Amino acid sequence: MQRGESTLYLFNEVYHVPLLSPELAATMATSTEQGLSVLLALGLLGSFAAAGLFILNLVAVISYVDLSQAGINPHLPRGILLGVLLILSSGEWSFDNWIEKNLAREPVNDGKRSFDRIIINGSKLRT
Repeated sequence: MQRGESTLYLFNEVYHVPLLSPELAATMATSTEQGLSVLLALGLLGSFAAAGLFILNLVAVISYVDLSQAGINPHLPRGILLGVLLILSSGEWSFDNWIEKNLAREPVNDGKRSFDRIIINGSKLRT
């Protein structure tokens, strides 16, 4: 992940994140925003990604001391949408949902020993 000079400027001059150096805060924020956005777009670890982006959105609002109502306005709908995704993230089209449906484990006991049976698209495999 490459953080730009403008991002570094923002964390040096505008955003004041306590306990972190501006360089570390900029790197963490950029990596988190880009990485979790990709996970959310793929539908992979949706609740985790939405929660992380929700927290990042909240920290952005809190750490900007002179934020006016015009500055808060873009963060409010973003926070609401991320909150909805946090609650409803494992939707019908998500990759998490596909994994849950197609790679389910079924515990089996054949009388001699216990093992897991993995079900992949209706085919049963022993492990």
